Amino acid sequence: MVHNCGKRAKQHKHKDRKNTKKYATKNRTRDVDQIHEDLKKPETFAKLPINEDLPGDGQFYCISCARYFESDKVMDQHKKTKSHKKRLKLALEDPHTQALAEEYAK
Repeated sequence: MVHNCGKRAKQHKHKDRKNTKKYATKNRTRDVDQIHEDLKKPETFAKLPINEDLPGDGQFYCISCARYFESDKVMDQHKKTKSHKKRLKLALEDPHTQALAEEYAK
């Protein structure tokens, strides 16, 4: 039995990690504290301007997930998912602040 111990085997031992930062920043969503502020004033998202570059012309927006959807039906299906419910629960909690961290440090 021959094992792959040559140069080629060593090169592909680990996944290529050069592009991970690029994709992590490209797919970055809004942070929980930003969403928490958005949920305080949902009337700003009730009537959105039409934008043809966004799915559904930018009319169907989930505030807690910061995502646009093609139709109201798809958005209703999304609201039943586990990921939406988790994200909404996190966004409704009070976010951590620097003042709170300093208070606990005392």
